Amino acid sequence: MHGSDDPPAPGPGLPAPTPPDMPDHSSTLNELEAFLRQPDAIMEPSIVDRLREYVMANGHPQQAVEYLSDSYQGYAQMAVLVCQWLAAVQHGAAGNDPGTPRAASQPPLDEASCLRELVKERFDPKSFHGIFSRGGAGAPPWLHSLIADTDGRQLIYDLSGRYANSLLLNFAIQKILQQPGREAEVAAVGPRLGSYFGVFHRLMVTRLSAALASTSERELDKLSAEIQQNASQSQHTYIHVQSVLQSLGAHPQGARFRRLAADLAGHAAQTQGAVVWRLSPLFWGEPGSGAVGPLLADLMASVEGGPLPSLEVIRLCALYGAEPAEARPSLDLLRHPRVFRVLLAALFGPGQGLAGQALAGAVELLARAAAGGPEREAAVEATRAALMGAVTLTRKALHDAKLSAEELEGTGEVLTVPICAAGLLCGMELRLAKPAHWSTTFHGLRLPPFLALLRRVIPLQPQLHDEVPCLVVPCMTRDGVGCSSGGSPFARCRSPLH
Repeated sequence: MHGSDDPPAPGPGLPAPTPPDMPDHSSTLNELEAFLRQPDAIMEPSIVDRLREYVMANGHPQQAVEYLSDSYQGYAQMAVLVCQWLAAVQHGAAGNDPGTPRAASQPPLDEASCLRELVKERFDPKSFHGIFSRGGAGAPPWLHSLIADTDGRQLIYDLSGRYANSLLLNFAIQKILQQPGREAEVAAVGPRLGSYFGVFHRLMVTRLSAALASTSERELDKLSAEIQQNASQSQHTYIHVQSVLQSLGAHPQGARFRRLAADLAGHAAQTQGAVVWRLSPLFWGEPGSGAVGPLLADLMASVEGGPLPSLEVIRLCALYGAEPAEARPSLDLLRHPRVFRVLLAALFGPGQGLAGQALAGAVELLARAAAGGPEREAAVEATRAALMGAVTLTRKALHDAKLSAEELEGTGEVLTVPICAAGLLCGMELRLAKPAHWSTTFHGLRLPPFLALLRRVIPLQPQLHDEVPCLVVPCMTRDGVGCSSGGSPFARCRSPLH
């Protein structure tokens, strides 16, 4: 009929249109089926409501049961069951007496711990490679609940230490750091997160800021130890932190950062070897460092107390004695703690037979580094003479030669020079701190001539007082080494060291 409001009949081969008052359940049904197919969907808190929605959307109950049964994995339930079995076995093995030693030594069974171990075993970082790419699913919903839980965060830290390039774990660490108060928790994880450069850099900035604001020597020592632990784990982290510290140390208030840099280099050299010292020229920006950099690097990389690279010493001496004085390299490069240590060990250490140009060159470098620049040539000359006297005195003591009263009286002029006193302590450390020195009855029963010199150093050099216990205590605690009376030689010393 013309004028009727009824819709026209569909043409042949076309589906009938959905009446306006009848909802289309196809999209809803597809979403619910996808939900029921996901692993362990039956364990979801909202599963009952989702099943009700599925049936109301014309879903088949039998099909829903098949979806849930096929998707069930039950790792959590299996972990609970295994823990119950193990608890029953341990309870029976302990004779039903929880107070027995065996029962007391068993750790408590925790299904959460079993699940964590299962995750560590089954985790595959490749499964999450594309989640943050265009069209990816993004972070999984369960990650947020894992981040909110203490044990979950610990699992993330453990996995991050094993899978350094995982995008998912990197994302999780960044999310954790965004939560207030979590930086200390992440920092406590230590070197395991060093491979995540963004995390490493952020934690390092926090530590350096704390070092700048620190007013306590103990707190600064603690921060230095933390920086050493985290920055020494790889070459790229070490180079990055050293570059930052050198840049900060160039500022007027940068003394503490220069100290942190020296502490870090010393620690890294102990763990990574001489290559650390060969990297040092990378961080030097002083004028003229290009000429002396390789020479100083070779000098610093030499074995402490071993043969001195004589050729490098002679060439360095020529560069620092060049005319005019403005052409000489910066003395700051020569004042590196490692350079001092190597030169002092070569001059004052036992078994060192430096002579000729090598001896004169080592003395010259130490005198210039300790006494000052070109305008202080008189001080350099006095320090040079004092060093030669200190070397002669120390070598005599190293050969167990008894010092005369006149010689002891004349030591005051030598030991008032700090670099000479430091050289004496260095020689004592290299000689007395080795067990082989006390392996003979001669050294075990006879007090070494060094003690007389040590008694004179202590009142003359207060700034070296911290070094004396580090030298004496190991000798005092080396009980019975080469001593027929059963005690350490310093412990039997009746003469006070003060």
